Amino acid sequence: MDNTFELDASCSSYLGGGRSENEDNFYFDGRILAKSNKGMNKLISSRTTVDHPVAYAVFDGIGGALYGEEASYTTAKIFEDGVRTLDKLVVEEKKLLANICSRASESIKSFAKHKQISHIGTTLVSLLFNEEEVYVCNVGDSKAFLIRDGNLLKISKDHTDEEFLRSMGVNKKPSLLQYIGISSEEGGLDPYISKGKIKKGDVYIICSDGITDCMNFQSLYMLAKEGKSSGDIVSNVLQYVKQADGQDNATIIAILVS
Repeated sequence: MDNTFELDASCSSYLGGGRSENEDNFYFDGRILAKSNKGMNKLISSRTTVDHPVAYAVFDGIGGALYGEEASYTTAKIFEDGVRTLDKLVVEEKKLLANICSRASESIKSFAKHKQISHIGTTLVSLLFNEEEVYVCNVGDSKAFLIRDGNLLKISKDHTDEEFLRSMGVNKKPSLLQYIGISSEEGGLDPYISKGKIKKGDVYIICSDGITDCMNFQSLYMLAKEGKSSGDIVSNVLQYVKQADGQDNATIIAILVS
């Protein structure tokens, strides 16, 4: 009996109504966006089996920070370089993901020092599928979701001061406590990495906050449930963002497991 899982995946990136440049980036099917880009006018899709490691990732250059696109592009390139070794995986998956985060962070800090910039960085959220397992890795507030058995679960961890702001009764967008490029003075890098089992019928979504700032989790769930394919889900979600007059860069990858 063949227990190999198949992944139907799609990806797209929307510039947003209030941006002139796209500071988001991604890793999808061996592809990343150019450093200078204005998003995509169509989605890309792929189908693959999990008889070998398969990875996807989204990066969101810190909004308002100089060289945000540099940070997300640099991290995408290092992620791309790191996952090229997946078929010859000789280190444990969590160590591989942590190493990618560390290499990217050090590269961005070196760039910032050279340019004499005090604050530059990017978020990272990724999924690494290998045989019957999936590894989630994130730094910052870009999110990963799993829809299973009729429920939507957030499977990433937000590195923000949201709980503190709520406890103080302050109503504003939370600030990042972790990001790729964080300095040791700010506490140093501490990526969240977890492992789970894959199940047929699972739907995975990773996205930048340009998506989740425009909708609540219930809306995301309903849009995903309406889709018959990963392409449908990406199209549905980005259409909602556009109709909501989303101003920020918005990037999403959806994966259906069969």
